[in-house]
Amino acid sequence: MRLEHLHLLRQIRVEAPLQNLVAFIKKNKKAAVSAAGLLMLVIGCSVYLLGLVDVTVVADGVVTEVRYWGGSVPKALAAAGVTLVPFDETIPAADSDSNANIKLRDGSVLQVLRAVEMTIAADGTTQTIQTVPGTARTILAKAGITIGEYDRVLPDNDQPVPAGTPIRVVRVEIKEVTAQVAVSPPVEERPDPELERGKVQVLEPGKAGVKEQTVRQVFEDGKLKTKEVIAERIMEQPRQRVVKIGTKPPVYTLTTSRGTFRYSQVATMSASAYCPCKICCGPKANGITKSGKKAGYGVVAVDPKVIPLGTQFYIEGYGPAVAADIGSAIKGNRIDLCFETHQEALNFGRRKIQVYILVVN
Repeated sequence: MRLEHLHLLRQIRVEAPLQNLVAFIKKNKKAAVSAAGLLMLVIGCSVYLLGLVDVTVVADGVVTEVRYWGGSVPKALAAAGVTLVPFDETIPAADSDSNANIKLRDGSVLQVLRAVEMTIAADGTTQTIQTVPGTARTILAKAGITIGEYDRVLPDNDQPVPAGTPIRVVRVEIKEVTAQVAVSPPVEERPDPELERGKVQVLEPGKAGVKEQTVRQVFEDGKLKTKEVIAERIMEQPRQRVVKIGTKPPVYTLTTSRGTFRYSQVATMSASAYCPCKICCGPKANGITKSGKKAGYGVVAVDPKVIPLGTQFYIEGYGPAVAADIGSAIKGNRIDLCFETHQEALNFGRRKIQVYILVVN
């Protein structure tokens, strides 16, 4: 800037009062024009410098520092050499109406979000859309899918969905249905030893009652998932049903070479053998059983907790017998058969046998 121009500016600022400014300009037109041009240049340079911003652009894993004028998002992308394709987005947004006049400030960070394929299953169909990753809620909104009050979204509606993870919408409908249902009558069972086991005789038929029941039903994608009774009231009380239950053991017939026998049950038991001798029964043995019966063929030692003394049997390979004795080693599902001689007992040894519990009239 030349000295005479500085001198003129100093005169305008210091010496020339406002009321004489016009007169001064008329008197020094040429110098005033030069000063005005210079002032405009200074102002223009200042405005340009003030409009320059430094912005960090993050796109595709690359961080780029750019300096440009204006602060607009599109210019920042252009300065960084970044091109948006359909459905890409930026933060701040590049083209939304609410951000149309946004200006990036010095030191701002502009992030580019690339669109990916997201698969959505809802309402019986599956569709694929292009969108940037986000929460399930935002992705579904972009796809035009609304979520009802009870609907479920997988993954969770407000959780970020990783790229490539499918989104599923489960439509949930809740219904409350009120209907009348039968109430089964209470049953009184009376054991009857004269009635064969397994048979039932009705004494009083009773009558079913009626209740009003409200059930909450939960449907998922149109299929019933759960139901729960939430209210009920008795409209008609049921009447008790009375029945006799047979406890008499059923009687079966067994025909053998030794005759015909009537029995109520049959069991497979572990059998051993003994005789009244002192080797089998000890030095103090006197040949008398626990029940007072003389030991001999047809006498069987049992566990009285399993088979009561006095019970009569037919034993395959042995014949008729009676539970008349006990033994310290005879416990549970085991019996000991008495023979007349020690050799016969040894010959029998130990074996599994079929034991028929006889019915005695």
